[in-house]
Amino acid sequence: MPEFKEEEKKVVERVRKIVGRNIAARRKSLGLNSDDIAHDAHLNRSHYSEIEQGKLLPNYYILLKIASVLNFTLDDLYDGAKEEVQQFLIKIHTDDE
Repeated sequence: MPEFKEEEKKVVERVRKIVGRNIAARRKSLGLNSDDIAHDAHLNRSHYSEIEQGKLLPNYYILLKIASVLNFTLDDLYDGAKEEVQQFLIKIHTDDE
């Protein structure tokens, strides 16, 4: 994983928290518990818990598995963070040039 500047670390932290909140809210709206989602997504329970708590932003493949179990899109998972993610990606891209 690349080393991020302090500003970039803050963006990643906010995105992790937003994604985790969105996952938790969707799970609760479906009346499911964390064990159900972890099992159906073939994830370790503690790994899933860290994602939902916003402590970990998983890779794309794991996000797809969670979204599938929740009948959610990736857009739904990132709802509330999309603009910040786009700005972050643009900044990283322009910094590399």
